[in-house]
Amino acid sequence: MSLVFRQPVEGDLAAVAEIHNAQNEPDHHHPPEAFGFWTEAPKLDPYVRRYVAELDGEAVAIGTCSGDWWGYTYPGRYYVNLFVRHDHRNTGIDTQMLHHALKDLEPPAEEVWTVIREDFLAPAGFVRDEGFELRGKTW
Repeated sequence: MSLVFRQPVEGDLAAVAEIHNAQNEPDHHHPPEAFGFWTEAPKLDPYVRRYVAELDGEAVAIGTCSGDWWGYTYPGRYYVNLFVRHDHRNTGIDTQMLHHALKDLEPPAEEVWTVIREDFLAPAGFVRDEGFELRGKTW
């Protein structure tokens, strides 16, 4: 099996929507055409990186690194969001994607933030192994 990390292309939008929607509440589900920004954002914002993890030609995970979180930008602080398709969770793809993304950032990451739904803590357990610590909870 061959795992490749690459930038998203227009043909990925159906897979991006499927993976995203599977990990968000129904109020946050969107059709594939709503994800057009996935291919445009990196061109518009130098601090945005988007990734697709492709396993044997099939998109199995998506990720975003951004230097902007809710309008605040601090050099070296990045917000990371990774989604792995349900049938590929707990296989290490999320950890590999995180490492790939962190090597790609400029300026290098000094601090990395993420948000994880409480009911997804088990599949996202890798963040503890990567040194993430709980800073807060919200409802």
